Amino acid sequence: MLTRYIARQLNCQVNRSLTRGLVQGLAISLMLAGQVAAADLMDNQDLAVVPELAGLGNSATRAVIDQQGDEHQASISQSGEGLVGIIAQLGNSNEAFITQEGIEMIAYISQDGFSNLASITQHGAYNQAYITQHGADNSAHIEQSGEGLHGSITQHGSGQNIEVTQYQ
Repeated sequence: MLTRYIARQLNCQVNRSLTRGLVQGLAISLMLAGQVAAADLMDNQDLAVVPELAGLGNSATRAVIDQQGDEHQASISQSGEGLVGIIAQLGNSNEAFITQEGIEMIAYISQDGFSNLASITQHGAYNQAYITQHGADNSAHIEQSGEGLHGSITQHGSGQNIEVTQYQ
């Protein structure tokens, strides 16, 4: 049931570009496949997949980082159950960070451009956060603490800054 819910949510948010479609396929495949680990971080096209982070205390957590370009930074930190974190980066010098603590949450960051910064921090349950950036030198942050919160940011252009904070 969780897999169908996540797939449905990802399908609604991810169908806008080829890269998003690729990430969606990776995420759904990982959710359906169970324990999988893969890493190819030696080239410019980096892929790191860590579906069960830290082992103890985590149940059915999924993390996907897909990087194409140079000098990207990305990290996903998860503690809890039923968590999904996805980062997709195109271009150069983008930074993306996801932190999740709780149950049944989705965080998705897509960056296409140069020198963009994005972060999502989630605490609680059943929260969803999505950040999409196109352009250069943009900054976007979503912080959620509570249950059932939904936040989304889309940036096109350059030099934009936005911060969304949701509490219950």
